[in-house]
This record gives sequence, structure tokens and C-alpha cells, in this order.
Amino acid sequence: MSFLITYRLTGKKGAQVVTKGSKPNKPTDWRASAWFILPDGEKVTHSANIQNSTFMQTVEYMHALVDSLITDHGREVFEAGWMASTHGRKIR
Repeated sequence: MSFLITYRLTGKKGAQVVTKGSKPNKPTDWRASAWFILPDGEKVTHSANIQNSTFMQTVEYMHALVDSLITDHGREVFEAGWMASTHGRKIR
């Protein structure tokens, strides 16, 4: 079981969310990255490993991470987004 969610926010199109796969029902480990583009074209990225989180906890964590990164760069952002993926837990 794997699941991927991509969130992108642009000034012209607003928020776009794309999901692929089966959303996990239980907490799982996620690999994620957040990014944004400054008005001068510079792209800033940040990676995160999120352990033992539900889908909604991961969404909340990533939105907070993007907000924090944007604040650190003066809130002058052209475009922002994040992606997170999980492969679920194996039954042992």
C-alpha cells in the first residue's frame, strides 16, 4: 500500500491537491518535502521525515512547516507547495 499527496498553492490558480494511491487508515511514517519560489526565482526546499502520523496530522504538519518557512523568508513568495508519501506498515 502506498499513498502520495501533493499540495500546490499559486497566486493565479489557488490551491491544487493531487492524491494517488490508498490513504492509510492507521498512523504511519511519511517522507515529505516542502518548497517555495521567491519573486526573484530562487527555489527553497526543506525535507522532513514524519513518524507515526495519520493523514490529517501529516497535512497539518506540512502546512505549518510551509507557513514557518515562508515567514522566515519575509512572506514574499511567488508559489509554494509540499508533497508527502508513505508506503504503509508491513504486517508482521
